[in-house]
Amino acid sequence: MDTNKPLISVLLSVYNGEDYIENAVNSIIEQSYTNWELIIINDGSTDKTSEILNQFKDQRIRVFKQNNIGLTCSLNVAAKLAKGTFLARQDADDISHKNRFQNQIELFLKNPELIVVSSDTSWIDSTGNKMDDRKAPLSRDEAIKKMAILTSPFVHGSLMIKKTAFDAVSGYNENLSTTQDFDLMIRLSILQKEFTAVSKDLYKLRIHKNTVTARKWLKQIVNTMRCARLINRHYPNTVSNKIKFSFIYKKIIIGFLSFLSPELIYHFRKKISPKKILSRKNG
Repeated sequence: MDTNKPLISVLLSVYNGEDYIENAVNSIIEQSYTNWELIIINDGSTDKTSEILNQFKDQRIRVFKQNNIGLTCSLNVAAKLAKGTFLARQDADDISHKNRFQNQIELFLKNPELIVVSSDTSWIDSTGNKMDDRKAPLSRDEAIKKMAILTSPFVHGSLMIKKTAFDAVSGYNENLSTTQDFDLMIRLSILQKEFTAVSKDLYKLRIHKNTVTARKWLKQIVNTMRCARLINRHYPNTVSNKIKFSFIYKKIIIGFLSFLSPELIYHFRKKISPKKILSRKNG
């Protein structure tokens, strides 16, 4: 194995992630597929994150500390440092299954037309208990249908993207502090290349009080409406006004629930999904 040229570059940005960062990094170290590098952007953490990261001695891990600039900009910084052919995401509070990279890279190597490979995902609470799960779309067309109801087609941390495609759309939109993954998927879909996912639960998304959904639900509404305009620009009349209304309605409810407990968001998520709201309106 050429350790100077990893096939996969893992992009991880962390800000004050002392509670979960060790588990997140260990889930990468324990991958059954080993030809990767992990680029960690310590985005101005003021807690014990730096101390925890300093404990890792794996030569495949590169840590860069900087002043806080936010997740979106930090991911672009990491991508510019990447040596790999494929970019994998990993969030600082989530966990990747040990066979995640092996399964995803096999799909890429079998089909050169693929530019995005995700996986099914489970939601876990702050202590690791499973709360919910999500099946990922298996094609670009299915992903566009998900985007049409203003749902990002894949869980951000589960993504693996061909770097040439990422570079072709100029990476993340740094004007967006939330929904940067949704925006990226829209722009990648315009390349007319294929998306897919591994039909296995290979990623665990942790829900806690500091998640973006709990803290920035109002910004998510604003930025998702920007994504809706982008979708309709490239796929005319895809996102209807009813879908926009139902999305805003859902996010307002989520905003109120987040003040009580972020876990409540995901217990009620299916009950207030855009599809169910629309079916009740049309019934």
